[in-house]
Amino acid sequence: MIYMEDGNGLIPGGLKRCSRERQNPPETFQKGFITIEEGSGLIPNKPILVQNPAGQVCVGKTSKLGLDRPCLSFPIENTCISTSVRMNNPDHVCTYCYGKQVGIRLNMPTAIKSRKENYRIYREENETFWKQLQGWILYNEVKTNFFRYFVVGDIPDEHFLFNANEIAEMFPKIPFWIPTLKTGFLKRFLEKEEHELASNLIIRLSSPLVNEIDPIRFEWKSMTYTGKQPKGSYRCPSSDQDDECRDCWACWNKKVKLIAYPLNLQERKGKPKVKRSEYI
Repeated sequence: MIYMEDGNGLIPGGLKRCSRERQNPPETFQKGFITIEEGSGLIPNKPILVQNPAGQVCVGKTSKLGLDRPCLSFPIENTCISTSVRMNNPDHVCTYCYGKQVGIRLNMPTAIKSRKENYRIYREENETFWKQLQGWILYNEVKTNFFRYFVVGDIPDEHFLFNANEIAEMFPKIPFWIPTLKTGFLKRFLEKEEHELASNLIIRLSSPLVNEIDPIRFEWKSMTYTGKQPKGSYRCPSSDQDDECRDCWACWNKKVKLIAYPLNLQERKGKPKVKRSEYI
């Protein structure tokens, strides 16, 4: 049962577990790609987060993750911790957030609009949001080896975790990954005895500070570091392979307790050299 609280303006009830029989895709779940012109400074013919028509949840793909690893994102200005959005402290990971940078495919105008539309549907038509996401995954299940939430953005409220957990249970063959800085939402979710974390869903608690591991006791974590790799961590290999995951899937692997992401030392000299998006 998808969790929706009475009195919160949402429709109480839930999604039904649906048949796995392959059907012709409704227009809502059709995927699209943008062909990028040569000379634009972007990589031609690479899958990116694109804008779906209004009223449709956008599940995108990035060249970093790979074609078999779709992702869903929200705007940072609506879902991230308010002090993090304008963060410019070189010791804070939010300073280097992809969602603040311009000149990258992830922040093309269509991608930004898609994230805003995703959030609008989530807030105003919550039941529709989860049904559309369920339908997209159902239709694309054969081509989906992994699923990630929040290449950009974070958990908007604790109900999101309840529902994302239900989605994971509906698709037990697909590993799901949620990275988050929202310790409060995570704690309240885990304290609910009736909500057991799906075996194929991993929630990684990210450390907000560079070179520090979040002191909160939690089984799966991630951090960003400079210099020597932290002891007991798994080093993300993407910086050695064109910023792509390729055949690595450690972030989805529950056997890997701590992921360590190397931070480019050039970004640590003086003030962070990050050009911000105009909407931040």
